[in-house]
Amino acid sequence: LFVVALLNVIALMKLQFKTPDGPELKPSKYADLFNIIKEIREHYHSRFLRIDRVILCDSFDIKLVKTPRNAFSFEFTHTLQIGLPVLQSMDATGFRALLARELSRAAFRHQLIMGWLSSLVVLWKQYIRPAKQLGPYALPLYWVFRKYTAYNEKILSGIIVKSTLFAEHDVLDLINDDDVLDVITSEAVIKQFINTVYWPKVRKLAMHPASPDVRPHAKMANVVRHFIASPGFHKQVEKAWKQTEENQVGDYTLNNRVANLGHHKPRIPESLEETAAEALLGKHLPLITDVMDKKWRLAFRKAVKNNSQLHCETR
Repeated sequence: LFVVALLNVIALMKLQFKTPDGPELKPSKYADLFNIIKEIREHYHSRFLRIDRVILCDSFDIKLVKTPRNAFSFEFTHTLQIGLPVLQSMDATGFRALLARELSRAAFRHQLIMGWLSSLVVLWKQYIRPAKQLGPYALPLYWVFRKYTAYNEKILSGIIVKSTLFAEHDVLDLINDDDVLDVITSEAVIKQFINTVYWPKVRKLAMHPASPDVRPHAKMANVVRHFIASPGFHKQVEKAWKQTEENQVGDYTLNNRVANLGHHKPRIPESLEETAAEALLGKHLPLITDVMDKKWRLAFRKAVKNNSQLHCETR
């Protein structure tokens, strides 16, 4: 037991954490975006709300990630991850609302203990990969973090939902309730569409040997515009509205989110005119989508290659 404990301590001392990767945005180039971030941070004034860097990622999400400097440290690098799909699928008001929700959560606006506990899920997940990368002697530590993180996430799922609902209601201090209602309706349906329809079609197209280089980020805004204007969008809103708690995590259904804002039914936006990406990234948007598309293609090809090698090894 002493040897195992010693190996675990050594492994902990050697853990190296990587901050989230992605194109980094600077205030000098994206003044409009950083003005929104500054405005929300000042509104939710909190000593817990720090942002050291802002990057883009390709998930439909906005997250403020605290990366430990080392395993025992109370010092972190705070990275605001902004999903380019969010910017491509929402207008500037919608993006501002979703950003405000995340920063409200990160500021621990409601019940310090609740906010702290919900933040631990993201924190502990960051220990899994570096522990695995250390090699065989660190496997016990890897399995401890892997099992503990899964257990922690399951136990705290209700707290995470409550924290999110509190933060969503907080947004009403910054944006009127009709606009917030539009945003949560759009997010619920468009996020589902992007994750379960758009990306699978893109991956299927990318697998075809004769297909040209796919450009998912460059084409996403127009696809979403057509989706919102189609009868299918209305049907998906109705479907999301009828879903029960068994279909989603905890009580985070569209029904509960709408009721949380003091309304009785969702609002369906009529169209998507200027996207947040167009409004806030401006003339840099074509270059950004090009970089993100190249990054996505490289990652996809690597995943396909690794998967092919795995199949060959297991035959």
